[in-house]
Amino acid sequence: MNPQTKKLLVDASQAAVYFGVRYLMSSMDPTKDKRDMKERSGAVIERLRIKGLKLNDYERIIMSEVILPEDINISFNQVGGLDHIIQELTES
Repeated sequence: MNPQTKKLLVDASQAAVYFGVRYLMSSMDPTKDKRDMKERSGAVIERLRIKGLKLNDYERIIMSEVILPEDINISFNQVGGLDHIIQELTES
């Protein structure tokens, strides 16, 4: 095998390892979807009509997972077998 070919193969394998490790590290990042998370949390804040709220990254993650009562399309009549819990909820 010619020396230039060996060097090219070594460089290509090093690049593949580098980009593979980089991909794995980015896929393990809990805040990788920052833009989507910001949009979702911003939409929730807007729907709640909260002005001037500053959130850190962890609070944005939590806010992006908030489900508003208007978004729940299930009523208590559709829930079966939890009559005592439904009773407690309606009383509170």
